[in-house]
Amino acid sequence: MAESTEQLREEFVAKMGEDALHDGWNALLTADPQFFKAGLALASVPRQKKHLSPKDQALIGLSVNAAATHLYRPGIRAHIIAARKEGATIDEVLEVVELTSTLGIHACNIGVPLLVEVLREEGLHTDAITKPFDEQQLLLKEQFTERRGYWHTFWEDFLRLDPEFFEAYLEVSGLPWVKDVAGAPTPRKGALSPKMKEFVYCAFDTAATHLYVPGLKLHMKNALGYGATPQEIVEVMEIATLLSLTTAHETVPMITELYDPKFDDLHRQLFEEGLKVRRAVVGDSYVDQALANGSSQFSWPGQELVTEWCWGYAWTRPGLERKQRSLLNIGMLMALNRTPELAVHVRGARNNGLTEEEIREAILHCTTYCGVPAGVEAMKTAERVLNEMAERGEKARELGAKAETK
Repeated sequence: MAESTEQLREEFVAKMGEDALHDGWNALLTADPQFFKAGLALASVPRQKKHLSPKDQALIGLSVNAAATHLYRPGIRAHIIAARKEGATIDEVLEVVELTSTLGIHACNIGVPLLVEVLREEGLHTDAITKPFDEQQLLLKEQFTERRGYWHTFWEDFLRLDPEFFEAYLEVSGLPWVKDVAGAPTPRKGALSPKMKEFVYCAFDTAATHLYVPGLKLHMKNALGYGATPQEIVEVMEIATLLSLTTAHETVPMITELYDPKFDDLHRQLFEEGLKVRRAVVGDSYVDQALANGSSQFSWPGQELVTEWCWGYAWTRPGLERKQRSLLNIGMLMALNRTPELAVHVRGARNNGLTEEEIREAILHCTTYCGVPAGVEAMKTAERVLNEMAERGEKARELGAKAETK
C-alpha cells in the first residue's frame, strides 16, 4: 500500500529534519511522491551511517551547494541552518565558504600547464617556461608548502609564469590554514581541522558540476594523510552526489505550475480582457486585421503576448485613465520612431476621448525632446489618421479647417 503524502512528509522530517524540507522537496512530494521517496532514501543514507558527524555532513553539503559551479540557494540556506543546529560556529561556516571560494583557481591549474605544453610544441617563449625560480618564487613555494602542507607539480608553471597572481592566490587560499580563530583547538590553524579542510576540497572537486580529477586525487591523498578513513571519503562523495536531486527540485515546481489548469485559465482570462480593451481603443477593424495577419503558427504567439501582456495587463491596471495612457504611447512611439504603431495609437487616443488639440500639443511637446524630424513625421501621421477617421464617419475633425497664416 502506497504511503500517503503526510506519511512521506513525516518520514522526511524524521530522517532529514524539518528545515531540509524546502520548496523543491515539497513540490516533488506533491507531483511525484514515488520519486520523492526514492530521493529521500538516497539522501538519508549518509544521515543513517554517520561516518561523518551530522555537523560535518552539513558543512560538506554547504560546500557542494555553494560552489561557483552550482550555487543552489535553497540548498545553501538549508545546509547553513543544519550546520548551525548541529553546533557549527559562524567561523566554521565561513571557513567552508572561504575554502570553496578557491575553486576558480582550477582555470589556471588546467590552463597554464596546457599553455606551457602548446608553447613547447610551437617552440615559443622557451626561456619563460624553463627558467629556474628566482628567490621570490622559491620563497612563495616554501610559504605555500608550509601553509597548505603539500606541493604539487601543477603549481610549478603557474608560479613561474605569474608569481604575482600566484602570491595573491596564496593569500586567499592560505588564509583558512593560518588565521587565528577564537575557540579553535589549535591557534593560527583556522576553524576547521586539516582533515575537514581536505574533505571540503574533495567535495567540490568530486561534484558533478566540476569533476576536477587532479585536485580530487591530491586532496584524497592529503585527507588520508590527516587520518581520514575510506568510509569518510566515500561519504563526502555520497553527499556531493545529492546535488543531482536539485534537477528535480528546480524543474518540478515549474512543471506543476505550467500544467496547472489555473495557468491556462489565467492566460485565457488575460487574453479575453485584453481583447476587449484592444477593440475598444483601436477599433474592431484594426484588431480583426491584426489577428488575421498573425494567425499562423509562427505569428500567433506574438498576438497572444501583445493581447495578454500589453492590453490584458498594462491597459487594465488602475491608476491611469485610458486617455493618459494614450498620451504616454504617443510620446514613446515618437521617440522610438515607430510610425505604424503611432498611427494606431493616434486612433486609440481619439477613441479614448483625447481631443485633436490634446494630441497636437502632445506631439509638439515631444518634438522639443525627440527632435524636429520625429515631430514632422508624427504630425503627418496624426493628420492622416484623423482624416481617415473623419472619412469613415468615426470621428469628425475638430481642427481640420485651413489655418489662417500670418
